[in-house]
Amino acid sequence: MTTDGDDATSREELLARVDRLTEENRQLRDAVVAAKRTQYRRTALGLAALGVAAVAGALVLPAAREVLFALGGIGLFGGVLTYWLSPERFVSADVGRDAYVTLAGNERALVDELGLSDQRLYVPVDGRVRLFVPQREDTDVPAPGDLDRTLVAPDETTRGVALDPSGQRLFDAFENALTGSLGTEPAPLAIQLTDALVEQFELVDAATPAVDVGGDAVAA
Repeated sequence: MTTDGDDATSREELLARVDRLTEENRQLRDAVVAAKRTQYRRTALGLAALGVAAVAGALVLPAAREVLFALGGIGLFGGVLTYWLSPERFVSADVGRDAYVTLAGNERALVDELGLSDQRLYVPVDGRVRLFVPQREDTDVPAPGDLDRTLVAPDETTRGVALDPSGQRLFDAFENALTGSLGTEPAPLAIQLTDALVEQFELVDAATPAVDVGGDAVAA
């Protein structure tokens, strides 16, 4: 038989354990952030050291002075940027993945409960894109004004759900980071997008685009 005193002691022990685990989790998060920040700082110092070495070499080797001065400037400039622009907050891949899985599951449940089709239509609307999931695959594409709403039901023949595509902001970031012009044909655009998945966003280790112009399909 337990007494009130024993229950109080158990609660105090549990609260103390929760507080201890909370503090340990905080310390672990701080340690991870500090380790990543140290990695950025070491990279910055390495670039700066390379720049200083190149400048010193330029003073000793007049024949390669121009090249060494250029390398020194790049190293010093890169070191300063890496040091001052290193992120102060890091989000683990697990956090991003878990948040995406939850949102995708909610959208999937919404589509299933409304009895919508498996068709996905990306419709341009006033310079942006909306993802339209029709109730039937033979449903006509709604007018752009109707796609501003989440639940689209202008009439009985055009019903469905309109959502913001999850990749829209990634595409905006990709477009802002482009050094050249955005491809206007499927093949070059597909190459740019797959390169961004690998090099810019690091979402995959490798990707090869496959364009089927006749079938209106692009895969990677």
